[in-house]
Amino acid sequence: MKTRCAELEAERDRFAAEAVRLGVEAQRLRRRLGGSTQGMNTRLQEALRE
Repeated sequence: MKTRCAELEAERDRFAAEAVRLGVEAQRLRRRLGGSTQGMNTRLQEALRE
């Protein structure tokens, strides 16, 4: 039981680190695209269509 709990806590920590990494990446893209989240979403959708 303790081993399983430790495994789940480690997984939670990995997910938290990934969430932070993705948040930083989203901020970087937002700055790079120079605009709001909505503008970023529109540009990303257009890029995916191409």
